[in-house]
Amino acid sequence: MKRFYRILILLIVAFVGLNTTVHSKDFTNYISVKKTVHKTFEDILEIHCDGNFFDVSIIGEETKTTDINGKIDGEFKSLLGKGNFDININFKKEKKTLKIWIDAPQNISMKNSIVKLKIITGKNCNVIVRNSSGNASVSNLNTYKIKVNTSSGDIDCNSLTSKSPMSIKSISGFIKAQNLSSKNVTIDSSSGDQNIESIQGDLNAKSISGSIIAKQIKGNATLKSSSGDLKVSEVSLNLTTNSISGNQVHSKIKENTNIESSSGDINLFHANNNVRVKSISGDIEIGDSEGKFYVRSTSAPIQCIGIKITEESSFNSVSGDILCRFRNTSKDLKFQLLSTSGDLEAGRTRKERKLYTNEGNILIKGNTTSGNQTYQFL
Repeated sequence: MKRFYRILILLIVAFVGLNTTVHSKDFTNYISVKKTVHKTFEDILEIHCDGNFFDVSIIGEETKTTDINGKIDGEFKSLLGKGNFDININFKKEKKTLKIWIDAPQNISMKNSIVKLKIITGKNCNVIVRNSSGNASVSNLNTYKIKVNTSSGDIDCNSLTSKSPMSIKSISGFIKAQNLSSKNVTIDSSSGDQNIESIQGDLNAKSISGSIIAKQIKGNATLKSSSGDLKVSEVSLNLTTNSISGNQVHSKIKENTNIESSSGDINLFHANNNVRVKSISGDIEIGDSEGKFYVRSTSAPIQCIGIKITEESSFNSVSGDILCRFRNTSKDLKFQLLSTSGDLEAGRTRKERKLYTNEGNILIKGNTTSGNQTYQFL
């Protein structure tokens, strides 16, 4: 009986070893692929490019043809363990639409490789680009429709005009957008940063953890982020922002400003008209601004230096202190200040719990629970 068990164990070990040998192929070998592609198409008004892992560049010029140059040069292997394979750039013309896509194995690995696709087309050509890990660059177009989308590839969009809403999206890639014109420009990312400059039209930018920097917006600007920082300057109309833990720094807002944050700090300079700023635990600092103010904080301090009040305004905090220094004169303002336990000061008047003055025509309302309130004139 013991001999029988020994034989059985040896058979099991041999069987397992055989199975392991069969399924443990060596996939470390790379396949060398070298190709160049040159194609010319006429009468193309729309391009759909699924670039996959290729770097795609689309440039608009004064031309009636669409010229395509593709290059594949490097070493590749499929991580799925397939044997020989090939990589191809495919084209299909349907009426005035040109479709371009890449045939390649899934989960491909590359080393010492160049994979790129350069497309020169007419300035009035509609463009839709979808990439996975490849970068996408689109420039110098004046057309009806522009959409650029990548997963992890970077995006560079420059000198683009679109009659319909423009869409630029990436999950983790960096987005650079300059000199864009559209009624509405939407830029969306998850973890990738955004650098935006010179937008003609309304801007809607959103990110989860990536930071957003935007300037020279000739229209309304709406930005939203969870943990990424927001920085906006030179907005010709209204600015609306919202963040959870990211810090915010904004300046030179011509029309209304509406800023909200949970724990990130807020810094605002050179704002005008209606200024609304709300924070839970992030510090608030406002400087050199003018208009009607509504500023509210839960536990963080509020500091407003060099502001000018033009309409009834209010400053509220639960436990954070409030400090305001006005460019108004004492004859411009009157105060209604309340606090449960904080000290109150308006000009040369100091009181506890309640302070009312009636000297000016513009009312300032202040309310705190335990925070102090100080209002001074420069």
